[in-house]
Amino acid sequence: MDWYTTSEQFLRQMNDFQRASFENWSSMFPGTQSFSMSSYRDNFNKALSFQESLLTNSLEVQAQLSRMYIDTQKQFLQGYFNVLRNWYSY
Repeated sequence: MDWYTTSEQFLRQMNDFQRASFENWSSMFPGTQSFSMSSYRDNFNKALSFQESLLTNSLEVQAQLSRMYIDTQKQFLQGYFNVLRNWYSY
């Protein structure tokens, strides 16, 4: 047995275990009956899309904050050098 075959079998067993656990868990709660295994792939894709949009928005916020930080530093340094120029010109 090579590593690929072993890992593939392990992943298949984990998938089966997770699916069985989820089915058992969902059968205990009446509100989760609409979250059936037939819509599992759809729900997975929705969750994945949500995570992707959350990370994309987070990166955009980080980029905006970085731009604001750099602009603030630029304004501070321009003011600093202007004060030094004015002070030296007296």
